[in-house]
Amino acid sequence: MKTIHLKAKSLSVVRNYVNKIRDIDNHPIESGIKDLVIGLRRWGIDTIGSCQGHLSGRHSPYIDVRYKDLKKASMLLWSWNDPNNKNKWVLCPIGVDLVVVMPSKTDKRRLYKNKKEAKKFGIALQKIPADYFKTVVDKKGIFIRENYSKFR
Repeated sequence: MKTIHLKAKSLSVVRNYVNKIRDIDNHPIESGIKDLVIGLRRWGIDTIGSCQGHLSGRHSPYIDVRYKDLKKASMLLWSWNDPNNKNKWVLCPIGVDLVVVMPSKTDKRRLYKNKKEAKKFGIALQKIPADYFKTVVDKKGIFIRENYSKFR
């Protein structure tokens, strides 16, 4: 067994870094997804693409992360997702090296709710204590949870 610690980075350093990120057209990260990008990066998850969702095209907010951060992202989503809520945040692998963090329900009618939920999730990730996450995984990578619970 090995222990995985999610170490929180300095929130001010992460915010400053995220504020400097620009896309190919020199646009900053969209306001509807920015808090979640900051929250994920605070916990050491490298985000490489994001969208707040739009009425045309992709209807839901999402964030692309590297496959190497899958276990860390799983821990955060497990702690956030409410078992009574049918719309959960999920991880969807795409390609060889990318995983998308997104809501499970992505239709156009849910866009406003999903954007609101992304902001709420991101702010929560920014506020939880730095020593909150610790878990143990067995040799196969299966989580044995300890020292943290739902933070909703």
